[in-house]
Amino acid sequence: MSAKKLRYSEVDVLIEAFVSDLLYAGYSLNYLNEWYVESLRDDQFYRALEDKNIDFYIQKLEQLDGRKNMYQVIIPYQVKSDSQKDMASELLKKHFEIKSREAFVAFSEEWDWKEETYACKEYQAVDCYKAIGMAKKEFSTNKELFSMWQNVTDVIRENVRIGCIMNGKLIKQDIRKVDNTKLINYFDKNRMEQINTFIELKDKMKNADVDTLERVLHTLHTAKGYTIQNRFLNFWSALEYSIYPFPKNSIIEKARTIVSESFTLFYIKNKMNIFWERLSYTMQKKGVEIEHPKCKEFMDFCKGEKDFDTFKVVEFLQDADKYEKVLADISFHIVLEREMQELIMLVSDPKKLKNAVSEYHDSIVHDLDCIYRLRNQLIHSAKSMDDSLEDISLRLYRYVNSIVATILYYKKRNPKVSVVEILNSLHNTYEVYMEYLNSIKKNTISAEEGYRIVRPKYLFLE
Repeated sequence: MSAKKLRYSEVDVLIEAFVSDLLYAGYSLNYLNEWYVESLRDDQFYRALEDKNIDFYIQKLEQLDGRKNMYQVIIPYQVKSDSQKDMASELLKKHFEIKSREAFVAFSEEWDWKEETYACKEYQAVDCYKAIGMAKKEFSTNKELFSMWQNVTDVIRENVRIGCIMNGKLIKQDIRKVDNTKLINYFDKNRMEQINTFIELKDKMKNADVDTLERVLHTLHTAKGYTIQNRFLNFWSALEYSIYPFPKNSIIEKARTIVSESFTLFYIKNKMNIFWERLSYTMQKKGVEIEHPKCKEFMDFCKGEKDFDTFKVVEFLQDADKYEKVLADISFHIVLEREMQELIMLVSDPKKLKNAVSEYHDSIVHDLDCIYRLRNQLIHSAKSMDDSLEDISLRLYRYVNSIVATILYYKKRNPKVSVVEILNSLHNTYEVYMEYLNSIKKNTISAEEGYRIVRPKYLFLE
């Protein structure tokens, strides 16, 4: 494999498999990201890539050997009710060792917590973030148990900064920085716009549609307050609510159809959005417009009212005389160069386009099958879930949010159109879209055809 030149898709598979193995070995995403920035992303890395001399960096990968270490995690906490302090302490002592500040005199100079009590426990883990995550999960379980036992809410309060001792060194970590629910904000940056749209249209919609969308939006809005398992189950319920009107026999068939087809129709446009946003950030925020004039010419040519003109981007990426100059200019950023080359392929090569779209569609169907099996395991068995459930929940959240965004978008265009009509339009549009792709027999496509592929019109709605 090393003797031949790998395609980008093959490189993606290798990287995905490598990261998956590291996660299975027990590493946290936070640590892997930190290690990557510190160990690989230095000034010499890209020069080493150009010179094809990366043995030094390959050897660094040996550091990720999966060896576990012992970490003592310290959770500063307080009980806001004096009458319940003893009961809270007795419950926590079943799983933690409760210590006072005096037990950590060796760290007096760096000790800045004000709490009087600290729940401590040793964990074997491959990195400190993983150990902190294990402690946070166990402490949260005890808090929930205490709340149920005493019929109270939020009596035990832990500090957002947790300590971790390894080899005599104290590490302090803000758990908000390692909380995966912060990614919900990344996926849902338009959440308030969705809620505002719903409020604006509420009185113009049918009652059944109002109930459905209100229920789904409430679930997405309150997601951060759920435990990992409840968040996953509520996201699945929200997906069921949003696609229930679609006429298929089972809920998994509805999901496999609507979600996969919705994402497939938006596949190229989404890649274009990501590329444009990354390019805009690189050119403007990092101030490299003067150094890379061809990139700036490309952006000026394709600029639209809000971000970019889709037709102009397609037209530009189909013209080799134009895009080759930009590719040469953009080679300083390997990710942007790769994304642009991929977009050129998608809007210029019908055969590769059909393969890419089909593979993407099938990958989402497979992912939904896995998600549905996990959902059944959680509901029908006592099998516990590992930490990957959080990452899976975020993917499920993205699916739900995208369907809701599509429904609200067309509701805003025409409040009288029903949810089931939108879902049916989506399905019919996908079938016509795939028929159109399969009907293309020539080796090239025009800018008009490329635009139709990137931005297909939803039947009966546009």
